[in-house]
Amino acid sequence: MASCCGKSNKEEEPTPLELLNLAEEERELKRKKELARAVRKWNQQMQRDEERERKRLAKLEAELKEAEQKLVDEKLYEYARIGLLNRVEEMFERGAVDGAFLGGDGDSAISAARKEGHSHILHWLEAGGATERKNFFKQEEVDLNLYQAARDKNLEAAKLAIAQGANPDGHTNYWGVTALHKACVRELLGGLPMMQVLLEAGAEVDHVDRSNGMTPLHKAAMAGIVENVQWLVVHGANIEAVDYKNRTPLHMATDWGHFQTVRLLIGNGANIKHKDNNDRTVGRLAEIRGHDAIVEFLAKCPWNLAEARADRKQIFRRALEKCAAALMKKKEQQRDLRDQPTQDSSGPRHEPATPAKSPARRNTQDTGKGSEHLDSSSSVANHPRRNAQPHRFSGSIKRSPPRKLYTGRRRRGGREKKNRGVAGDEKAADLPSHSRK
Repeated sequence: MASCCGKSNKEEEPTPLELLNLAEEERELKRKKELARAVRKWNQQMQRDEERERKRLAKLEAELKEAEQKLVDEKLYEYARIGLLNRVEEMFERGAVDGAFLGGDGDSAISAARKEGHSHILHWLEAGGATERKNFFKQEEVDLNLYQAARDKNLEAAKLAIAQGANPDGHTNYWGVTALHKACVRELLGGLPMMQVLLEAGAEVDHVDRSNGMTPLHKAAMAGIVENVQWLVVHGANIEAVDYKNRTPLHMATDWGHFQTVRLLIGNGANIKHKDNNDRTVGRLAEIRGHDAIVEFLAKCPWNLAEARADRKQIFRRALEKCAAALMKKKEQQRDLRDQPTQDSSGPRHEPATPAKSPARRNTQDTGKGSEHLDSSSSVANHPRRNAQPHRFSGSIKRSPPRKLYTGRRRRGGREKKNRGVAGDEKAADLPSHSRK
């Protein structure tokens, strides 16, 4: 019986390998639990971060929308106060609200437009605003009303038609003339104010007349209205546009003899060398028509203001070369004048006569010091200071006594030798008159 118990105890004891496997399984299970816990924490953290970022972006988007809304409302007020209808429409399309922004006097956009007298904006708002205005009236009818208003110089009717949704280029006559073509050849209220209203409504500045190919700038230049021409050029009209006969606005102004218009177009870069289908430039056309003022003005133009930059550089380079050549020629002339006295002095020169040399007298009375003085008749009398003329403001010149001139001799022991040899006398004779002793 004991043997049976012993066998059962031996079978129940695990082997070392089984113990190692059990320990490894326990460690693996522990690692899985730790990994699952870390993954769960990571996911929770990611969810919190995403939620925080979503809230931050939502808040930022709300702030940006609020700022944009404020900006749109403020711009609506400014455009309504100035009277720009197309900008007012754009602001309403972007969600602007009238009254959200108030001006300095507490006025809304409509109140500011009413104070400034912009009736076209008020008519547009009364007609339905940005949402219903195009369906309020028939498009063809309002386009025709705008064309007729521009033709008849009726500014209020034009503003009302634009407020009702009229397209400035929507209606043309049989030849393709638009409302802007009509306005650019008129003055007073039918001119610049009408052109400004049409441009704000979206009129095309370079719309072509189908009958002759002319743009509004051609028409204004032919009419000779300088203000309208300048307005079209400032607002982007093509100054080099050509019609069916290859004529530019400068050709039209020259053909009709409008001198101020010609000056304005050339000043803004019009090409004075362009030729039409008859091979005529503006200069030739002015000569044929007999416009002498234009011919004289074109003759004084230094170059075409609309030429390529390379041509301008070439013109400037030639001018600089001419200036450099003229400067070199002037320098050569100055050099020749400066060398002229040198060439004349190469011949025989006449030296001025010098006074006769007189031997110096030795003062033998002062034997104690052995001093020697210059002869007053030879050196002192011929001294330049002695011969100076008296000053014109003074009666005479104070004459100073003769000075001793240094002869280059040194004293030995405070005295000089009295008895000098013949060589010493010859050397003294060779000295100039004012330095002889």
